[in-house]
Amino acid sequence: MKKLAFHIALCVALFCVLAVIFMLYGKDKLPFYQVEKSSGNSIEITEGADYQCVGIPVGILEKPETVIAGDKIFLSFKGESYTDYSIKVYYPSGLSEAEDFLPVKSDAEGVFGWDFTVSGNTGEGKLRVAVLSDNSYLITEIEIIG
Repeated sequence: MKKLAFHIALCVALFCVLAVIFMLYGKDKLPFYQVEKSSGNSIEITEGADYQCVGIPVGILEKPETVIAGDKIFLSFKGESYTDYSIKVYYPSGLSEAEDFLPVKSDAEGVFGWDFTVSGNTGEGKLRVAVLSDNSYLITEIEIIG
């Protein structure tokens, strides 16, 4: 029971810190990207978790675990109904500026997603995806293999 209470307190503290950082930086300048750039393409993601979500929960419905450069992929999520979401995709070389990543609105069940082609110029590494709304953001990774 003490272990559970400790983990809950730790999660609440982490949420508070991330909420303050999110408010300071805004959703267009996520702090994890600055950490990524300054520490050799690493990112802080909860140990053993498939993704990290801050704020109102956003769940992953469909996401490949691995991709190859040039693959067409579909990412599907579930969040709040009729909410605007945006996406930022970070290749090992940096932020994607592709026009495929326009904001979308979730449907009545809160489902939304994007499909896009993984850049053919990217090498092996982590494809990092941030999904953002006014109330939350989710960070997840996809492994790019040779």
